[in-house]
Amino acid sequence: MQRKIFAGHSCRSRCKDGSGRVFTVRIVAGFDIGASKTEAVILEQGSNRPEIRTVPSVGVPCMEAGKSLSFFEELLDSLPKIPSHAVINFVGRNKEGFRTALMRRGAMDVFASREAEAGVALFAALESDCKGVLMAGTGTVLAVSAGDSLRVIDGWGWKFGDAGSGYRTGRLALQEALRRMDLGLPVPLTLPWETPPLTEAEQWVLFRDTVVDWAYGLTRRQVAAFTAQVGELAEKGDAWALGILEQAAGDLQELIRIGAEIGGGMVLFMGGLSRCRPLVRLLQDRCRKAGLHMVLSSIRLSTAAVAMAARRAGWDTKLSDLMPAIERSEAHEWEFESPLKQRGSLQEKEKRTVKKRIQ
Repeated sequence: MQRKIFAGHSCRSRCKDGSGRVFTVRIVAGFDIGASKTEAVILEQGSNRPEIRTVPSVGVPCMEAGKSLSFFEELLDSLPKIPSHAVINFVGRNKEGFRTALMRRGAMDVFASREAEAGVALFAALESDCKGVLMAGTGTVLAVSAGDSLRVIDGWGWKFGDAGSGYRTGRLALQEALRRMDLGLPVPLTLPWETPPLTEAEQWVLFRDTVVDWAYGLTRRQVAAFTAQVGELAEKGDAWALGILEQAAGDLQELIRIGAEIGGGMVLFMGGLSRCRPLVRLLQDRCRKAGLHMVLSSIRLSTAAVAMAARRAGWDTKLSDLMPAIERSEAHEWEFESPLKQRGSLQEKEKRTVKKRIQ
């Protein structure tokens, strides 16, 4: 049964909007809307125990201004109450769509920030006494506060950028795994097929066709999910996996170096990859040797957004006050779920398909 945290608002704050109307502030919300999932954190006034909700995103409406945001509308409809104040961090361009959805339901104050604008991420960085923030998940983007200006580095997407990202790391892992398969070597990754003998030429060609169809059908998030497998292997000391993570650590170190150079201060490292312990150890070692100062954080952008919303509502809420509750509920979770788990019974279905095609 889902826990209700909204009953009984013993602590209330009264504030005015521009027209002088008085509102009773009860809950605030922070939203992090990515290309594949939306995370909402709801906080009741006087509480440091936020509630987290996650639903799938629909990328195209996020990218194109004016498009209907049905997945977001459904999420708002599922909330027991509409927040008086909300902060939204999102990938895309449809800023007005998110604002309108909340304001139409009665929200008093909505601040929407594109991920490229880094409003929410820099709030989290400043709360940690950092000048810049490196967000590393499926993609990567570096945002740095340089005086009165904002500098954004990378974040160009999976085709042309995102150095050291989960997608780039997962793609490299899959690429090298397929090369090992071609050479008849053991494949470290868990993949949904059984490799036929190299001596069976006809079977091998059909098998490769099936693998190509499978690989090209993966989403970027599913490719990034192979980073989780690489991390698990690296924790056991696997040299192959450590080599792949070493390349990612090198790319991330370079972004941290750029951030420190532009901002003249420490850089906050956050996002899904910040929970990949072997990668973090490699990155910390590289930064230490290079004299770079990196602050590791398990802060989620949705948590930073709800803390920011609380501030806009006039509450005396600190981001650090919310972290213990978030860490307890999200302890040691990977940002990237295994693509085999995501697809469930498809793994056995794919094995049967491969077997049928090579017979």
